[in-house]
Amino acid sequence: MADISRVRELTIQLHGLAKADAAYTLYYDETNNARRLHVTPDGFNVRDPACFVLGGVGHAGPPRPLDIAALHKAVRLQPTAKELKLEHLGGGDFLKLIGGQKVAAYLAWMKDQDLFVHYSAVDPVYWSTVDIVDAIISDDQMGHMTLFGGSLKDDLYTVLRIDLDHLADLYRRHGYPNIAQDAWPMFAGELLDILEAREELLDHFNYYTLKGVLQHAARGATLAYLEREAANTLIDSFVDFFAERFWLLKNATHVLDVEPFIRKRLDALDLCDGDRPITNFRFDDSKAEPGVQVSDPIVGLLGKFLTYIGRTDPEDLANDAQDLSPLQRANLSALNELLDRSAEENPAFMKNVMAATDLQRARDFLEGA
Repeated sequence: MADISRVRELTIQLHGLAKADAAYTLYYDETNNARRLHVTPDGFNVRDPACFVLGGVGHAGPPRPLDIAALHKAVRLQPTAKELKLEHLGGGDFLKLIGGQKVAAYLAWMKDQDLFVHYSAVDPVYWSTVDIVDAIISDDQMGHMTLFGGSLKDDLYTVLRIDLDHLADLYRRHGYPNIAQDAWPMFAGELLDILEAREELLDHFNYYTLKGVLQHAARGATLAYLEREAANTLIDSFVDFFAERFWLLKNATHVLDVEPFIRKRLDALDLCDGDRPITNFRFDDSKAEPGVQVSDPIVGLLGKFLTYIGRTDPEDLANDAQDLSPLQRANLSALNELLDRSAEENPAFMKNVMAATDLQRARDFLEGA
C-alpha cells in the first residue's frame, strides 16, 4: 500500500490549503486526455498536444439534487439527446464558443445552483519538459538556483515550444527522458544552441540565467536525476492527477464517469492514508448521474480556453481581447466570477501545471473582459 499521509501534510503546508479537510461532493469529467505522450520517428504521437483538464462541478456537504431539468430547458436540449455535452452549447474555437447564448445560460445555471468549479489543468509538453531544469538544479553545485526553478522552467519552455517538431526530434535522438550521465553534455549543448538562436524571446537577465544553468550541464556535471526513465515516454498516464484529488481532498466524495482504464490504474496504486485505504471515489454512468453530466461543459470550456491561451501569441491575445463582443465579455466575466468564487471557497479546488506566463495571460484575459 502507498501511504500518502506525509506527502498530503507537506502539500497542505506548502500551499496553505487550510480547507483541505472540508467535506464536499465533487463530480468529474475530463478533456484532452491523450492517455500517453511519447515520441515517435514522426514526432509526438499527439500532434500539437492540447491542455488536459480533469475536473467539474461540486458543492459543500453530501450529495444533493441538481435541477438538471431546468438546465436542459435553459439550453434547449433536444429530447433525443441522452445527456448534456459541451457540443450542445456550441462549437468551433474558444472565442466562438464563449460568445454563445447557451454558454451564458449554462453559466447562469451554475450560479443559480450554487456550484463550484474544481479542476487540475496540465499542459503536457510543459509538464514533460520541466524535468530538465529539475535535473540540473538538483546538482549540489546548483543548489543556489532552486529559488529560480519556476522562472527557469518557464523560460526553457518559452524557447522550446516555438517548434514542437524540432523539440520532438531532439527528444527522440537523445532518448529523453532517459538521459544517461555521459549523454548530458551533448543534450544540454543542443539546448544551448536552441536558446542562443532564440535569445530574443527572453529578457537579458532571464536569458543569461538559463544559459548559465545549461552551460553547467553541458560541462559534464553529475546529473543522475533522469537516468533509468523510459526512453521517449514523456507521460505514461494522467492517473496521478486523479489520485491527487482523492488523497488531497480526502473528506470529499468524488464521483467520476465510468472509466475502466483509470479505475484499473487507481486500483494498482493501492493508496492509503495511514492504515486506512482511500475509498472516497466512485464511478457512475454519466447518463444517470447529473453531476457528472454537467461537468462535461465546464471542463471542455476550460480545456479550450487554456489551450487557446497557450497557443496564441500575446499580441494576438491583446487584439482578440479588444475585439470581444458584448456577449463574449459577459460570458468571460461570468466564468471569471465562477472561478474566483470557487478559489475563494477552497484554493485546493484548482491546480495548474503550466507556464506561469500562460497562467497570468489567462487571468489577464478573463479579468480584462
